[in-house]
Amino acid sequence: MTALEIWQEDRAGRRDPENRRSRQEYFILLRDALHEELAKDGRSDFLEEMIAAGGKGIQALEFSALRECFASIVDGRRMKDAAHHVPHILRAENTPLTWEDMEKGSAFLVNDPKLPEMLVRLRNVSYQLANARDESHDADARKAVERELEGLRAVNQALQTDNRELRAQRDALRERVTQLEEGVISQQLQYKADARRHQMEDALKREMADKRAAAEREMHDALSAAARQEQQARETIRREAEEADVRRAAVYDTLRTQLQASLEKQMETLQTSLQAEDFRFLAQSYAELQGMFSREMPALLGNAPAHGADAQLLEGLAALSASVNAHLVRLEQAMQQLGLTVAYPEKGDAFDSALHSPASAAAGDAPEGERLIEAVESPAVRFIHADGAAQTLVRAVVHTSRRTAEE
Repeated sequence: MTALEIWQEDRAGRRDPENRRSRQEYFILLRDALHEELAKDGRSDFLEEMIAAGGKGIQALEFSALRECFASIVDGRRMKDAAHHVPHILRAENTPLTWEDMEKGSAFLVNDPKLPEMLVRLRNVSYQLANARDESHDADARKAVERELEGLRAVNQALQTDNRELRAQRDALRERVTQLEEGVISQQLQYKADARRHQMEDALKREMADKRAAAEREMHDALSAAARQEQQARETIRREAEEADVRRAAVYDTLRTQLQASLEKQMETLQTSLQAEDFRFLAQSYAELQGMFSREMPALLGNAPAHGADAQLLEGLAALSASVNAHLVRLEQAMQQLGLTVAYPEKGDAFDSALHSPASAAAGDAPEGERLIEAVESPAVRFIHADGAAQTLVRAVVHTSRRTAEE
């Protein structure tokens, strides 16, 4: 709920003390909601409602919540502990008002002549801090000046309102002096009244000038501090992102190195085994290597961008894939010199148990005559004898499906 909704709900239920919230719970909810709205959005409908009312005759708990937010946002002080006493409300001199007394007594109003100026200043500072947090530092040079001018315009407007009231009082005094001149006071009293009036006007001008200068300094300091904090936060995020990129690149480089070393080791093992007489072992090693490469390398290349691989790493993986594929082609050519030929089944071919081996077997599989090849995990290797007869050394590992009526 917003601060305005909390206030309206409590105001509607004040005539029913049994069902309303405790005064301490209501104060904490109102204070926290108001502070969150001002700190996050830079404005609050509840604050606007209080400003529109002129800050006159405000009740004690609403006044305390506004004072807490003003101390936190404008003055930068920590909020007071509200566990036992009502903040900023005194029962007597140096005697804070307890929550027990607040619950027992009836609500009362607080009249603070400085409250209207405090509310306007709280609204202006909250708005400026929210804008300074949300906007980028690069555009702050121009926008900060605009926000500063906007705040100064608000201060000037408040000062102009005060000046109009003072001018009205001055005109009333002049009219009164004129009336007195016509009948009661002497010329000497007129001089004294004019001198006193001029002194009051000069003192008021100096006071207004001092307040305006202090407000300008505070606003400028707040905007500068917010801009520095925003810049530091952006630098921290940028450094963390760079460190994460370096760590991710190192992991992928290690993975590529391990994969390349593994493949090179297997290639060396295959090249050494060419000198042996066991063609079946050579055929099995080639089929397993070819199947592993055809399954793992496309998946590795496809998943690398999703894991943040940069262009350099992708280029290295592509080069590695081309290199291994070239080695496999040369190995296949060497095997052909030994009389070994590689057979790659096609999708849709009929399943032949002499040439194909199912990747998995289940009791519910279709008979051999009704099975078709669906996918290939590794190729078959056959040895061609001198008389042209072919002997299957390694069967192709395939996935099968049942033949349909149309097929």
